Amino acid sequence: MLSKRQIGILKLLELGDRYTGEQIAGMLGVTARTVRTDMRVLSNTLPTFGAFIDSKRGKGYRLILQDSEAYNHMKMQTQEMEDQSDRVTKLALLLLQRKTYLKLEDAAETLYVSESTIKNDLKVLKKDLERRGLTVITKPRYGIRVIGSERQLRNVYRTFLEADTTIPGLKGQLYQQLRHLVVSVLQEEDTLVTEIGVDNLVIHIWIASERMDAGLVADISKSDKEHLSRLKEYQVAQKLAKSVGNVLGVELPTDEVVYMTMHLLGAKSVSYEDKGMKDFTKVVNSRIIEISASLLRVADEHMQLSLANDNELLSGIALHLKPALNRFKYGLTIRNPMLSEIKQAYPKAFDASVLMGKKLQELTDVSINEDELGYLALHVGAAMERQESQRVKKRALVVCATGIASSQLLYYKLQARFSGRMEIAGTCSAADLQRRSLEDIDLIITTVPLPETLSKPIINVHTLLRDSDVGHIERIIADRLQTLSAYIPADHIFLQLSYTKRDDVLQFLVAQMEKRFIVPSNLLALIKEREEMAPTFQENFVAVPHPIYPVMDEPVVLCCTLQRPIDWGGHEVQIIFLFCVPKQYNEGLQQLYESMVVFIEDRQKVKQLIQAQDLAACLPLLS
Repeated sequence: MLSKRQIGILKLLELGDRYTGEQIAGMLGVTARTVRTDMRVLSNTLPTFGAFIDSKRGKGYRLILQDSEAYNHMKMQTQEMEDQSDRVTKLALLLLQRKTYLKLEDAAETLYVSESTIKNDLKVLKKDLERRGLTVITKPRYGIRVIGSERQLRNVYRTFLEADTTIPGLKGQLYQQLRHLVVSVLQEEDTLVTEIGVDNLVIHIWIASERMDAGLVADISKSDKEHLSRLKEYQVAQKLAKSVGNVLGVELPTDEVVYMTMHLLGAKSVSYEDKGMKDFTKVVNSRIIEISASLLRVADEHMQLSLANDNELLSGIALHLKPALNRFKYGLTIRNPMLSEIKQAYPKAFDASVLMGKKLQELTDVSINEDELGYLALHVGAAMERQESQRVKKRALVVCATGIASSQLLYYKLQARFSGRMEIAGTCSAADLQRRSLEDIDLIITTVPLPETLSKPIINVHTLLRDSDVGHIERIIADRLQTLSAYIPADHIFLQLSYTKRDDVLQFLVAQMEKRFIVPSNLLALIKEREEMAPTFQENFVAVPHPIYPVMDEPVVLCCTLQRPIDWGGHEVQIIFLFCVPKQYNEGLQQLYESMVVFIEDRQKVKQLIQAQDLAACLPLLS
């Protein structure tokens, strides 16, 4: 079935209009690349359910329905899958809003479902809460209750609060009033906080008020209270607490003011516009700059990204770490709404951020979560994009029979069609080609036959450049997506394994690697180390484990499916792709990443691969 985001795209297209990828991206708040990936999934999936996507270059996408009944049935199935997730979120909020027990019959009545349904949902929720460090207690005749430190409870409460897309509170008038108040106080106190930082503060205030209503106050140590109450941010927090108290009709105790001070320290930012990139050393202490430089050196050492001398990246990492280290110190969480997209769009950058997070832990003794890693990956991804924009485009030499009129005609057609993506290095006749050096040329576009012994790729085209010629050139110069089958031969696929534990699966796959390739003796340890930093679960029952840093000369992918789902960092997984990327990054590797994303996003294909009993059923799904 489709993801919630893909259903959102369909709802837009159901209006009957044609939308471009950029328009859809803007309306859904995602990147154009994400929309393109979703469109590939929809194009592959919808024909099975009586619909297809009509796509026209420059005009956008349109939904065509051929069998409304089959299409609506598919949407209903998707909604049923989402319903339990929504109920689990609401059940979590009911539990985390109180310090007393919640009776099952009360929960069932509140959520308009049966007690048996609540019991099933509770099994899912209990596993999730325990993974987050909380304890679920069930007491006969009393009900259920969640136990943990107040800081843990608030962090988890926030996660579920933001996950509940139907909750009116975070969209309501009171929330907007609080946000406006917070922004006003911060401006009056000349305290610069990012938009995400402001949202963190407002959500913290919202949660604090609800917890105080239940008689629960922040737990602050004596040492933290003494230290933080002497800072300037504490004075800002006092003013905020007074203003907020007037709106909510409550008086925030000292511990809540101190806790708000922690959030301020974790949210404060530095304006690039006000300070200028070159002045970041004036607002970030030398220790943080040294740490940032160390993180970049680690990324360069293992990922060969050539980033250590990128001063713009260094300043971005340092300015991010300044408030982030305060968040780590006080155990505060910051949500990264773009995390899933970052991991898909910039997998290499995210892996680099994992290495940086490991180094940061060594240097500061703080543990960094996936959301923070995602923000580091954004900085790295931006630097990689800057590098890409500076690379020389593919240079083509145009060859025609005479090298005069016909070559000039083709030259201008190519310039108009591939401007910005291909540089025409010049034109010449077939005779002149023998005397011309090809060292500065990436490909030859010709209207006449040429000897195949030339050292560069040759593309034969018509002088008038027909559509088939354009497609041929596109395949050479563009980042054309290949299917997974191009990277996974049949003897790298293992179906319906009976393993029930993650480590046993990893041990099996590594053993298969050792039979086929020369691999480091500690490959299994490197894969487990990567899992400890951030689980490699993607979505739709798929995990993509890989070593914490590249160890191979060429990309290698092994695939296995399991008879039953297993736990993988708190998520159920039934398909595993062991992913060993090469030490040197290249365009082919990006194609592999993108083809993996396209497959994982296609719930129908994932489901069929899980059910496949033999290679005959499996291989077409990877094609």
